[in-house]
Formats: sequence, C-alpha cells, structure tokens
Amino acid sequence: MVVMAVSLIFVTTTTLFTIYRVIRHLEVERLLNPEYVLDTIVQTGPVREALPTVLLAELMDLSVDKPTNFFAFDETKAVRKLLNCPVIATAQVKKIKPNKVFIDYELRRPIALYADFENMAIDAERRIFPLIPYFSPKQLPQIVLGEHKFSHIVTGEKIDLAFSVFLTLCCAQLGENASIRRIDVSKAYCQSYGKREIVVVIDQKKERHYLRLTEKNLSSGIANYVSLVQNLEPQEVARVIDLRIEKLAYVEDL
Repeated sequence: MVVMAVSLIFVTTTTLFTIYRVIRHLEVERLLNPEYVLDTIVQTGPVREALPTVLLAELMDLSVDKPTNFFAFDETKAVRKLLNCPVIATAQVKKIKPNKVFIDYELRRPIALYADFENMAIDAERRIFPLIPYFSPKQLPQIVLGEHKFSHIVTGEKIDLAFSVFLTLCCAQLGENASIRRIDVSKAYCQSYGKREIVVVIDQKKERHYLRLTEKNLSSGIANYVSLVQNLEPQEVARVIDLRIEKLAYVEDL
C-alpha cells in the first residue's frame, strides 16, 4: 500500500513537471516568435492623428530597436505612460493579435495661454501644458496671474477670478469683431485699494481697448463697456477705459 502511494505521488509529480515544461516551452516559443512582435499602431480619437504615431510609440516604450512581444506588452502600463504626457487627457489601449496596438485618446483643449510661463496653455480643468509642438499656433487670450510657482493644476483666488472674468466676457455682447487678448489679474488683490485692478485687453475692429475693472464691479463694468462700445466712433487708436467706479467710464486715448 505504501509502495503504491509512493508510485502514485511519483507519477503525479512527473506528470505535473512534464506539463509545466510543455507550457513553459510554449511560452518561450511565443515570446521568441517574430510573428508576435508589435510593429503596427492604429490611433483613433476626436482629432485625426492628433499626435505623430512615432511619439505615441515612444511614450509607450515601443521601439524598432527594442522589439516588444505581444504577450509581454501590458495595456494598463501603456495607458499610464500615455497619461504621463501632459497634453493627453484620456487614453485607452488595446492589443490585437498578432502584432497591433490600438490607441484611442483625446488631447486637452487649450482655452487660453498661461502667460506666467512661456509656451504654456491652460484648459477648462485648469491644467497647464505645453502648446508647441503639440498644437499649431493659436490666437488664444493670455491669462496673467503674476505668480511664478509652477504647478500642473493652477489653483487659488486669482485663477478663479481670471476664469470668472473670461466667462463673463464670453457671455457679453462684445461685438462681431471683438477679440479678447489678455486678462491680467496680477494686481486684483493689491493691499492698496487704489492699485487694485483687473486689466483686460480687447481688440475692437481697428482699436485696442485696455479695460480697467475691479472684482466688485466686474459684471456691471463689462455691461457698461458693451454699452459704451456701441456709441464709440471707431478710430485707429488705443484707448484706456477705466470702469472701476460704478456707472462711470473714463476714456483716454493713447
């Protein structure tokens, strides 16, 4: 009985070892099989080929010099690597046998230039990221906070105020040819009340207007500006329009 038990254990162990060796052999064979080398990337998204395929391959560590096997490629890690790129907002990765990687991704959408740092844009989530070379040059308004501490997500009362100004201006009837060029809130919270101001630069037809506003009178100041513009005779001149006092506008030609 003891001999039979020992024999059974031996047979079972031998069988399991043989199965393990066969599986291991198949795994090694798969990893060395050139048919399973990833050499094709297919990208999709809202914008056709928003980023060069070569860049996507580089971000995921896929290289011709260092071929990656289909079975060794980790989709979850690849997504994390793509999201480490500051301009990529969302990403999904799926590998398809024998040699393809499908990437569906979306870039961040710049709504303004973050002028406190060179070549930086900001999106609606207040994340900052490089504009060039990922995006073509754009006519975007500049946001100036007057702060030079870098952070991937901008927080604080100044960015809250800048976004509030931007939203109010976008909702106002500034005119067909109006273009918001700059929103400067660097002095919005100066200790001296006399120095507190929000400076907004707007191009109107042939003119450039420098608006001086305050947080307290922001909505009424912009509403007064809209009314004023309708009665101003267009000239090839720059004008400072001080709207910091309720129901008053001081206009000065530069």
